[in-house]
Amino acid sequence: MPMDAVAVLAIAGFEAPDGAARARHRGDASLLALGAPFTPDDPAMMRFALRMLIGDALDAHGDPRGVLFLPAALDAAGVDYAGIVAACADAGAWAPGPEEAAPPPPPRAGPDAALLAELAATLGAERADGLAIPLEVALINEQARPDAPSLAAAAETAIAAAMGAGFAARLTDALRVRLATELAHGTAPPPILLD
Repeated sequence: MPMDAVAVLAIAGFEAPDGAARARHRGDASLLALGAPFTPDDPAMMRFALRMLIGDALDAHGDPRGVLFLPAALDAAGVDYAGIVAACADAGAWAPGPEEAAPPPPPRAGPDAALLAELAATLGAERADGLAIPLEVALINEQARPDAPSLAAAAETAIAAAMGAGFAARLTDALRVRLATELAHGTAPPPILLD
């Protein structure tokens, strides 16, 4: 079984929205358990999983090197962010800079298209994709791995915070309809499995 990942964030006292992830605090650092595997060969995927968990809150992390991910089993030494990074960076993996390596946005067509257009018109295309893509990935993963924990609720909550619960529920339902249709026709995007 893969070892879980922990994100080391330069954010003092960070608490994930709705308790979506467990955090430990050390000075100006927060160590956030992802509930996703530590994959040092694919740090961009760990960063994508982190973005799915905490959304725009990740933007408060100000280290220009990116986000340091550690294996959860590691007893991270250090009393603050700089100390943890100095002591543990060799055992971890950096996911650098902006998320250019995140999975590309899926094509937008079907019963969700009008809702996605409304989301983009209200929030701007980049923020809309930042909210919609994690929801769609979570729903795709639900279909591929119905026995695994779903991140759809956390993604839907992030959309609800920006657009209201009714809109988020309508978008989730529309995405489920489109994905079920694509799955039936063999055109659904492949799952992005986090373990």
